Amino acid sequence: MKSFRVVLDSSLSPQDIHRLIGAVEQMKGVNSIDSLNLDGGEGYPSSHSGRQSSPNQGNMPYNNPQSAQMGGDGNNMPLSENSQRKFISASIKWGVKAGKVNLDSVRNMTPEETVKMAMKLADMMPEEDKKRLADEVQRQHSLSALYINQSTLGGELSFRQRTSSDTDMYQVTGAYPIDINNDEFIDLFVLRVGENIILKGKGNCRFEQANREFNFISGEEWSTAFSAVWEKGQDFPTLVVGNYVDRSKSGGPFGNCHDNILYRPNEQGKYGPGKPIRPGYCTLSILFSDWNRDGIPDLRISNDRQYYRNGYEQLYRLSPALPLYEYNAGDGWRKLKIWGMGIASHDLTATGYPDYYLTSMADSKLESLTTNQNLGSVRPSYEDSAGKFGITAHRPNVEGEIFPSTAWHPEFADFNNDTMMDLFVSKGNVEAMSDFTKKDPNNLFINTGRNMFRDIAKEAGIANYARSRGASVTDLNNDGLPDIVVVNRSEPVEIYRNLGGSDTPKQTLPFGNWLKIRMVQERYNRYVSGAWVEVKMGAKIVRREVAIGGGHAGGKLVPVHIGTGTAERAEVRVLWSNGDWSHWYRIFTNNHVILKQGQELPIYYYPPEQAFPEN
Repeated sequence: MKSFRVVLDSSLSPQDIHRLIGAVEQMKGVNSIDSLNLDGGEGYPSSHSGRQSSPNQGNMPYNNPQSAQMGGDGNNMPLSENSQRKFISASIKWGVKAGKVNLDSVRNMTPEETVKMAMKLADMMPEEDKKRLADEVQRQHSLSALYINQSTLGGELSFRQRTSSDTDMYQVTGAYPIDINNDEFIDLFVLRVGENIILKGKGNCRFEQANREFNFISGEEWSTAFSAVWEKGQDFPTLVVGNYVDRSKSGGPFGNCHDNILYRPNEQGKYGPGKPIRPGYCTLSILFSDWNRDGIPDLRISNDRQYYRNGYEQLYRLSPALPLYEYNAGDGWRKLKIWGMGIASHDLTATGYPDYYLTSMADSKLESLTTNQNLGSVRPSYEDSAGKFGITAHRPNVEGEIFPSTAWHPEFADFNNDTMMDLFVSKGNVEAMSDFTKKDPNNLFINTGRNMFRDIAKEAGIANYARSRGASVTDLNNDGLPDIVVVNRSEPVEIYRNLGGSDTPKQTLPFGNWLKIRMVQERYNRYVSGAWVEVKMGAKIVRREVAIGGGHAGGKLVPVHIGTGTAERAEVRVLWSNGDWSHWYRIFTNNHVILKQGQELPIYYYPPEQAFPEN
């Protein structure tokens, strides 16, 4: 048995120490660590390990999207009540900070960083061991992980890691849930630096790699974006993968953007190698969305101007069985150049058509159709209305900060259930870009109801200075209040539990009423990608499009959440993905309901008090 004493420099963080311990334990020929001291202090136990979920960045100095999958230590991790704090914001008493969940940080490390860290070991380590340690640290830092939600109904949030050779992968950049084969078991499409992977759901949150089963042939690109939609007449989804810098080209990243790839299925649900979408402009977000409400979702692509040459934001028409058609100036499309990071869609202007929030460095955009168009014959001509709503998010909400922000994942949600859609934006410097602020807290824009939003992130306790990347807004404990998950670079993942108007973390108290609506189609597209749902409360109608894709490097597949304010009943109807309208359902609020295509009555269901046990 080989063992040695390791002394680490005091400048290392506890997370770095844990990573190094895990790396040493994985080294060939090393079975244990005799002791570990931090600057002469007490020894750490040798049973720590660290796992990461980000790709090896190599020599790329700029944008490297983070995975929505999280790394951690495999234990139950409930949120501590002591880490939560209530806030009162003017007339809005909205919620509390949920605190940092002890999921291991999602950290990118270049080979230079790992070697530098490994060289801090004491002189007793031979040179060959130092190199092996650096290599193992790098491997540990790019391993993804799957966490199972173990939260109680309306209670504390808790997660357990489930390890598996199928889900624990290296070089992961993101993941999107989807039911590809229509069996109602959720699958995962995993984006990677290298071969992308389809994880086929087997039920009970178990997965197996299924590229061969679906004849899905992936290249070795640096993939950063994903979207999917069921085209008319198709039983299986059309998939699109957005790719970033082409690492195979010489001369560095500038001007070397990779093509994006479109995968269309055959009648048996097999895909093949896919077809390139050219030109590619270093894509970071991609979304199928029915921008003109003609029943055919088109493809919007957001690109990073940091690396492309002569590029811009793109919009393609998706026609069944035909090649993609790129909209141009003759169609009304105006070229827009931004550091495109993420896409969120919602009919914020109440025109009946979706608006698109595009995150960027400096000012983000809210793309709304120009107002001088005739309904029913709209052209893809957009104007920026972010300034009108106060959501440009161009500078941090920090006193004295004058440098611009860097925004990543945007998501619309009604956090306080007042029927008005709010907006969460994750933010953070790419790494150490001096022209952009280093203090760049996330934004939580609350809709004031006067065509204006107000950032309450500081009052909410979510305005820290971590370099945030991907995120998700969803109700994690089924209490009718959207919670927030944020993936940070070089910092632990954070989960914020929404308590609404409650004064104690032991219970939640929504401000307004709510509905959670799951729509089900028979035979194919069971989770109704491409459908629209309308919820009517008195004279007000809230519309939401169901889509897979967008955001930044991660998505969700959950019931649609709608805040209904003071309404005790609401009317709901669905525009199914095949173009058929349902009738208006009359539904009691503060309920979870299922609407099945062709069924006359809604189905009410009640979530379990406890998470189902794992088996």
